Amino acid sequence: MTEEYARQVAEILASEKRPSDYRPQPDEQLELFIVDRREVTSTTSVTGIERAQLDAMFRGSDADDILANGFEGDGPINLEVARVVDASERDVYRLWGMDFGGIYLIDADSLNVVAFASQHDVEHWSCAQRPVFFAMDQAIQRGGHGFRQPHKWCWWDDDHWAVVASKPPGSMYSEPFIRTQFAVTGP
Repeated sequence: MTEEYARQVAEILASEKRPSDYRPQPDEQLELFIVDRREVTSTTSVTGIERAQLDAMFRGSDADDILANGFEGDGPINLEVARVVDASERDVYRLWGMDFGGIYLIDADSLNVVAFASQHDVEHWSCAQRPVFFAMDQAIQRGGHGFRQPHKWCWWDDDHWAVVASKPPGSMYSEPFIRTQFAVTGP
């Protein structure tokens, strides 16, 4: 991904209007901050839980090979990871990003995928995500975190959230595949 491409996508996403009266209920409100962003160029540069998350992301493939050569030998994927913390600086999530809008938001201490994106657009899986999307959008918009992969936390699309509410749990977009991929144990 070129820096120019990322800049253009980020500008487009940041300029989108957020035409919704939605605000998380008081018991759902989160204040999140993206910190300690770093590039991941080999599996030796990640912590234990990050390694487990990385292995699940690339299940069945050699993570170091993907990091160095891409998915089909097309070059590095520019993987980055950041901690997402709350106002008390407690780790809440790990935010992973890679070229062309690949995003994983995973609970900080497990393999529970909270959100996933391809092509920069974070998928809506359940209405329980909406407060998280709201908080993550604020964290991204706050800036200063260094996270480079542009992506959209579309909490404001009321019509789309109504569709999500009407669907059976676990049935939206990539969720069934991602849940299976991260639930498998072993190499």
